[in-house]
Amino acid sequence: PLKTSLCVGLPEYPGVLMEFLSIFKSCGVNLTKLESRPSRKGYGQYYFYLDAEGDLLQQPALLAQIEAFSVFYALQGPYLCLNRPE
Repeated sequence: PLKTSLCVGLPEYPGVLMEFLSIFKSCGVNLTKLESRPSRKGYGQYYFYLDAEGDLLQQPALLAQIEAFSVFYALQGPYLCLNRPE
């Protein structure tokens, strides 16, 4: 199975993470990991690291929504996920 990793910076307002995650739900993409780390650009600003099942490069509509919604994003993958039961 394939996996894709993302790093995103989001605008700051209440409920922004929930709105961002709803993009994945509406496209039927399962997230397997979500972490936040301070961006070191200012108080309360974070980068979010996500792992998603599948090849997100095959979903241009999803990538367009991510790009439009986020302040910054970087995509890594797709790559093969080893040692994972089918």
